[in-house]
Amino acid sequence: MSAINEELIAAIFKKPCLWDQQNKLFHNRQINNRNWNEISNELNVDAMVLKKKKWKQLRDTFRAELRKCPPDRSGDAGPHSVNEKCSQWSHFESMMFIKDQIKCRQSSGNLSRQKNNEVQDMNINIDEDVNNVDIEAPQYEENEYV
Repeated sequence: MSAINEELIAAIFKKPCLWDQQNKLFHNRQINNRNWNEISNELNVDAMVLKKKKWKQLRDTFRAELRKCPPDRSGDAGPHSVNEKCSQWSHFESMMFIKDQIKCRQSSGNLSRQKNNEVQDMNINIDEDVNNVDIEAPQYEENEYV
């Protein structure tokens, strides 16, 4: 199974319109389908299996392995300085050509973050008695937030 994966990776590398999002033919379905059919004939595997299962599985595994690598730091050796040896996965080095195609997305949630400039200074007076806390709300001018 590993040999067919290496052959698939090599065949896809030769056809940038299948993996390079900057390629002008990347969104052309007709050309992409033709390329997938050529690869499937070359490897004697169904095109849909290659496209939907094998290639997706390889990309997903590469993305997960790439996430394990430490991020670039200031002073590191250039933009392609990811250490190929940071992963034990056998196809990691072969898949490095799609590294720039993978975008790390920031996670999001339903909680909003308050920025320092959004938080108004509040006067908080705490007496020795924990039950007696006096909080003054910030004073706004009329129609300031209308």
